[in-house]
Amino acid sequence: ANCNSNITVNLPPNSIAASGPVTVSMSAIDIFSADGMPGDNAADFGNGTSMMESFGAFSLDIYDNEKFYNLSKEGKEKVTVKIAAGQFPAKELPPSVPILSYNEKSGVWEKEGDAKLDSAGKAYVATVSHFSAVNFDIEKTTPSCLRFKDKSGDSFDPPYKAEVTVI
Repeated sequence: ANCNSNITVNLPPNSIAASGPVTVSMSAIDIFSADGMPGDNAADFGNGTSMMESFGAFSLDIYDNEKFYNLSKEGKEKVTVKIAAGQFPAKELPPSVPILSYNEKSGVWEKEGDAKLDSAGKAYVATVSHFSAVNFDIEKTTPSCLRFKDKSGDSFDPPYKAEVTVI
């Protein structure tokens, strides 16, 4: 299934444990929309909660009239996802980037593994074991926080938005 020109999911035969026809719904997550990306960019890369920078994300649902499906035992070893390497801004592309899935209970993106740069240097490819919202990222190892404070006595419901660019 092709989500857009940048993310591709390969579902080989028998990768879904369904006995009849299913509907596959795949959509790109707008990582630039204020409400497009689930959560607040908090991620667990295996070393505690930190921040992430996403370069592409999608969600995939597989269902019929009775229930939702995920991957079969065979599918957990064969289903691959791919993102165009051109999504990443680095001049020298890293050999791998983390792939994360969104934990709806904790509200944190969790590392599922790594997507490896293919031999042509054109795409990052990973095998996934289940479907939910899936995300290709880099970890922000030294994120900075900026806090705004209203004047004393004001309620914290400001009638303004702030955008900060750090270079």
